Amino acid sequence: MIEAILDGVVDAIATDHAPHATHEKEVEFERAPNGITGLETALGLCLHWLHHEWKMPIGRVLSLLSAQPAALLGLKGRGTLIVGSCADVVVFNPKVEWTYRATDSKSKSRNTPFDGWTMQGKVRWTISEGRMAYASAPQS
Repeated sequence: MIEAILDGVVDAIATDHAPHATHEKEVEFERAPNGITGLETALGLCLHWLHHEWKMPIGRVLSLLSAQPAALLGLKGRGTLIVGSCADVVVFNPKVEWTYRATDSKSKSRNTPFDGWTMQGKVRWTISEGRMAYASAPQS
């Protein structure tokens, strides 16, 4: 997968933001809904692996997470900061390393293989359509 991303075969990186409660996942494999929680880990994993480990330029990583998915879906005014866009912004510190803990997740789901993993790039604020959607505690 990383090779396909680095080579440009993969056009976008996204999560479906559809977490499932524990009782929905604790059924036979064939009956369980697909997916894992990824909203809180997507940026941290991409920055750690693609940018720091595989040296992909940070602008390309961010484009794969924002402008590219919006363009592929034909979402005008999304994934960009041009005048007149929807003001969807994630403010983060790319230098901060942090550890993801599923127990601290804001999601209703705890279904993740990344519990305890080191991530790169701590999100400080998320602004959606010009409104504050998330603010973390100040970083020291």
